[in-house]
Amino acid sequence: MNLIVRICFVFILLSFVTKASGSIVSINLAGPNEKIDIYREVEMLLEDGDSSFDWQRLKKANFKKPEKLWFYGAVKGKTLWMRFKLKNTSIENFIYFFTLKNGYLGSGQVFLAGTDGIQKLYHHSYSTLKKKDRIIHYPTWKIQIPKQDSLEVYVKISDNAKRTRIRCSLKGEQDFYSYGFSVFASLAGFFFLFIVYIFFLIYLTVFTKQFYVLFYAVYLLSFSVDFLAYHGIGQSFIWIEHVFWVHNIRSMSHALSIASISFFLYKFYKMHDAPKWVLIFFLASGILFLVLLSLYGFKYGLGGMINLYRYVWRAIKYYSIILVFIHVWLALKRIVPFYLPLVFIFHILCSYAYANFIFPYTKSAVLNWLIYEMYFISLSFELAVWSYYIVRKIKSIKQINDTLQVNIEKLQSKIASLKFRIEKQKTETIRLKSKALVVIKDIQYIKSDGAYLDLFLSGQSRPEVDRNSLKNILEELPSQYFLQIHRSVIVNIIAIKSIYFDRLILKNGVELSISRKYKSIVFDSFKGNMA
Repeated sequence: MNLIVRICFVFILLSFVTKASGSIVSINLAGPNEKIDIYREVEMLLEDGDSSFDWQRLKKANFKKPEKLWFYGAVKGKTLWMRFKLKNTSIENFIYFFTLKNGYLGSGQVFLAGTDGIQKLYHHSYSTLKKKDRIIHYPTWKIQIPKQDSLEVYVKISDNAKRTRIRCSLKGEQDFYSYGFSVFASLAGFFFLFIVYIFFLIYLTVFTKQFYVLFYAVYLLSFSVDFLAYHGIGQSFIWIEHVFWVHNIRSMSHALSIASISFFLYKFYKMHDAPKWVLIFFLASGILFLVLLSLYGFKYGLGGMINLYRYVWRAIKYYSIILVFIHVWLALKRIVPFYLPLVFIFHILCSYAYANFIFPYTKSAVLNWLIYEMYFISLSFELAVWSYYIVRKIKSIKQINDTLQVNIEKLQSKIASLKFRIEKQKTETIRLKSKALVVIKDIQYIKSDGAYLDLFLSGQSRPEVDRNSLKNILEELPSQYFLQIHRSVIVNIIAIKSIYFDRLILKNGVELSISRKYKSIVFDSFKGNMA
């Protein structure tokens, strides 16, 4: 009995030693295009410092298989080793491509250990990587696997980022190039749609004369830059030699996008009579992010300075939270529909989850893709919903403006036909409390300034000042010609050139705001004059 126990103990010990010795389970390749989920087969080891390749040491090291959808951890000051074993069971030589899906990886190198000894593939880094070495938009290594042979593949990864996110893939030659084409096709299609939509916004801006929509176009354009930079597109062809752009292009595009959307929302909600504190928040946010963006110029010129991207990300985080609360409040006040804060909340939750959680593997490749791209999927959904709302609102404003313009033309036509009333107005005067005599037809508009009134007259650069109230002087003026459009402004209808949803423009070019309280009165007055 003791002998059996000893034998079992030795067997368990040998099993443990064998496992600790670092034996690698082979990935059998029977053809040139096997479907392999390499990330489920690869093993990882994180060592302190810049460790060098030592096959004998690494063979015995305690590598572990990842259990999550991607590696996400601190590699700065350390070395991340990845290893897997490929076994060619056929009578043909195969070529497979190993890819690290991180377009901003600091350094990567691949070592092959086989019957012919150790082979070192090219070393990937910002300073040495050339265009010809970069396939698709991620660092990729071409691995030749001899027939009836096996290779142990070791990948050395170094990075100076605070956190490094890595996925990897292993594809046969045909599948790899097909994958490369599909990736470029999908990204090009995505980018093309954004460009088309930006041109549509520009057309909409010119057509409706709502020029603040251009801020939204800039927001979409900067988001497109961020999308391409996130996927590594352009890095090896545009800014690979410029470390400043490699490290700052995404945070710069984020700062520009937030500044643009803030100025857009400021003007958009100003037209919808949002409270002043909402307008102040968006205006101040736009200015703040423009200041952060300008600091990149000093950083580029001086070199080093501060890690601005950390402050940009932190500001964006707080901005997003406040943005959600503002839109919830606006929705409760029925200024905006309730689905707008919902899409904001959805995107912020997805962003937070993507940045702070590591998701486990699932059996569904589609679900894995949705998780990996959740940030851009949720943001695209937010853009689609917001675009739908904006286009509807702008079309509504355009229809209202067109209707008002037609009404003005009819009104002016009717006023022109009433010559006897206009002639009467020409001879009429009003005596101010200051004893000044003013011809009524010369009054363009009247503006209240506390206890005083400023009467702006045609042909005079400075207003006539009188101690009076709008209520009193409005009773003295002919009601068919003078109309109150704001609690502090009265305007002469004959002096109006054009009218819009929230403002009107006089023939002398002066632009006056129509307050929410007097909108219905103004529009009803126009209809009454045309009846």
